Amino acid sequence: MDEFDKEQANNREYVLSMVKQDGKLLDLASERLQDDEEIVMEAVKQNPISLEFASSRLKDNAKIVMESVSRVGWTACYASEKLRANKEIMLSGLKIDGQILYYVSKELRDDKEAVLAAAKTLEEKGAIVEEFDLGLVEYAIPAYYVIAAAEASSNLSRFDGVKYGYRAKDYEGLHNMYKKTRSEGFGAEVKRRIMLGSFVLSSGYYDAYYLKALRTKALIKQAFDKAFAKYDMIVAPAAPTTAPELGKSLSDPMKMYLSDIYTISVNLAGLPGISIPVGKDSKGLPVGMQLIGDCFQEKKIIQAAYTFEQTRTYEAPQFVKEGR
Repeated sequence: MDEFDKEQANNREYVLSMVKQDGKLLDLASERLQDDEEIVMEAVKQNPISLEFASSRLKDNAKIVMESVSRVGWTACYASEKLRANKEIMLSGLKIDGQILYYVSKELRDDKEAVLAAAKTLEEKGAIVEEFDLGLVEYAIPAYYVIAAAEASSNLSRFDGVKYGYRAKDYEGLHNMYKKTRSEGFGAEVKRRIMLGSFVLSSGYYDAYYLKALRTKALIKQAFDKAFAKYDMIVAPAAPTTAPELGKSLSDPMKMYLSDIYTISVNLAGLPGISIPVGKDSKGLPVGMQLIGDCFQEKKIIQAAYTFEQTRTYEAPQFVKEGR
């Protein structure tokens, strides 16, 4: 490719031929030619990122912006405020992974169908929906709870009744005050996590559990990075079941832990996510869907969530209306 001759920056034929070779050379063209619709369109076709160098008038040109955004979604940031509010254009840039492999049980048919229907709605609005294997998600639960328990054990050690927080009323001596304060102040689930965390952080098991969990966390983040090299966001259910009855979730700790299976990988990877109601199960309880985005790409998932919400009307379940 020839080097751009800055003395020809105002030569229309010359600039047109150069941007066909490299769209980003639009940056070196004169302001007059950066406002030339044909030149800017050719530049964007060659390299969608060149929309950055178009004039303000052409950043408000729907055809040019659609050409750019549909190929590189994040170039929407260069579009005019008016076109950034255009749902058709914004969604043309979204490639969404319909992560169907998140589903692990046939019993979740209601949830699955509701989330798939929501993905179909986004597809009708212009998004491209595909399936692929994210991988490593099966290791998210054990990795998360090893790390979370270790952090809980460490962070909650300060709640000993000395400086702040709850303190037992009746005790004999300092050590007895420690024991009674923590025994009375913490609930069963908190104690369970403190014990697990203390175990995985102990000298004989640190490498076997905690260190391996941290390495798994890094691998999960790498899996998401690989996915976001191709997709703008991931669609998944927010939970494997709809809401349990009040007070029943604590009766089965393992089931309670597994209820986090779809969301904890997002926490491990440090990614933004948003949950929205997309339907109801056979009992009339709401089914949630989450949209997971790449780091610092909150605008994309908010835009997609808003677009989906505009296709629906929401009302409370019948048992709520009845006051039950």
